[in-house]
Amino acid sequence: MVGKMPLEDTDSLRKNGLLTLRGHARTSCMIDDALQLACRNAGGRKALAAAIGVTRQAIEQWRRVPAERVLDVERVSRVSRHDLRPDIFGVTPPVYVPVQVFDRRAGI
Repeated sequence: MVGKMPLEDTDSLRKNGLLTLRGHARTSCMIDDALQLACRNAGGRKALAAAIGVTRQAIEQWRRVPAERVLDVERVSRVSRHDLRPDIFGVTPPVYVPVQVFDRRAGI
C-alpha cells in the first residue's frame, strides 16, 4: 500500500476482511467474483489447478480467467463462460420459458 490511510478507512477494510492484521491488502479481494466461485466449486485453488493442468501459483496470479483457460475452468467448476469472461462471451443469455398460448376459439 502506498502512503498511510486514515484510521477509519483501515478499520472498515479490516472489518470487511479486505485487509490483514499487519495492514497488507488481501490478494483474494483482487480476483474476479466468478473466479472465486469457480475455485470454490472445484474444491479450492489447488484442486482447480490440478484439474486444468496449471499450478496453484498460476491461478493465484490471475485477476480473471485467461481466455485460453475459460473452457477448462467452466468444465471443471460448472461456472458459465459468460460469467467467467463476459467481455469475450457476452453476458449470461436469458433463459427462455415457453409461453402458454391461449386459444380464444376454445374459450380458454
